Formats: sequence, structure tokens, C-alpha cells
Amino acid sequence: MKITLAAAEEILSPYVDDLGNSIKNALDDYIDQDTKQKAIHSKRTRASNISDWIGYHIEKDFDGRQGVHFYRSYGQVRLVIEDKILLVFKKLDKNGRASYIRTDRAKSFFEGQVGQLKFPNIQLKLPNVLTPREKLIAGYEWKELLPADIYIVCPNVPVTEWRLEAVPDQVPARADVDTPVAPTKKVKPRVRMTQKQNKQDS
Repeated sequence: MKITLAAAEEILSPYVDDLGNSIKNALDDYIDQDTKQKAIHSKRTRASNISDWIGYHIEKDFDGRQGVHFYRSYGQVRLVIEDKILLVFKKLDKNGRASYIRTDRAKSFFEGQVGQLKFPNIQLKLPNVLTPREKLIAGYEWKELLPADIYIVCPNVPVTEWRLEAVPDQVPARADVDTPVAPTKKVKPRVRMTQKQNKQDS
């Protein structure tokens, strides 16, 4: 059975804002990269670049913090919170689902599948045994012209059980969006008289 939103909020509440800030800063760092370089990036390359920036900020921002620790698996940073929640970091689609290639490793992690076998209740609660960590996703919904939305989601493939918004401290306008300019006072255009008009007036 998946963790409820209320139970997750109780565990995540001291960390959720900082998670939002880390992901926002990673997105800002990607946006600040050279424009020519970004112009040739495919969606997959962009997601990979952002993932590297997220890993950098998570390790920097949560290093030495009590109650959490992180490690890398296949090059990706994973954050353990109070030994109860395991967070992975992914790009999300508009329905809050993680973007990933369905390899056996990914299916085992996200869907509870190993090869052709499926274990829908893979996180069993056994007496006198430490409850396995709940696997949640901290991610962002990329938008071309607006700041990304940042969420922590509970995946229950093929749907999303719930999602919790991680709101950063400040959400500045995207660097690639024109900043609105205050309206200026309209100046009455000058009228230039033609030669025909000059003759009529005279």
C-alpha cells in the first residue's frame, strides 16, 4: 500500500521547501548556459543536463544535514529522508508521471516489476522488520515560456497517487522570456504636409 499524502507531508515538511529551491536553482543554472549550446539540445539531452545540475545542488544543499543522506546509483543522486522516504529526481509530464525508459531496472524501481514477473505490493510490512523506504519522485514539469512547476509525487504506475507542490522561495521570470515593459505615454505623430497640400493652403 502506498504512503498517504498526509503521512508523506508529515515526514517531508521540514525539507520540501529546500527541495523546491534546489530543483529551481538547477533549472536556473541550465537556463543560464550558453544559448548556442542549448539550441542543439534534444529533449533527452536537456533532461540529462538538468538531472546533473539537480544532483549537484542536492549534494551541496543537503550535505551534512541531519535526518537525510544521499548516494548515487547509476550516476543518479538519490536522497533518503529520515530513513523512511527514498527520493529520486526526474522530469515529469503534465500528469505528474516520471519520464524514464522502461528498462528492467527502471521497471523494478518504479513499477515493482522484475523481468516478466510483477509484484504490485512489493513493499511488504513484516513484523519486527524495518519498513522499506517509500519510493517517491521529486521532479519538475518543464514549460518552454514559464517557470517550471516542481512537485513531489507518489507513483503508482500507470497513474499518480498524489502530488505535493514544492514551492521555491522565489520564482523569477524565465531568462528566455521578455520582461514586460511599462507602457509609455503616446506621443502625437508629426504631420508632414505634402507639396499638393502646400499649394492648396496658399
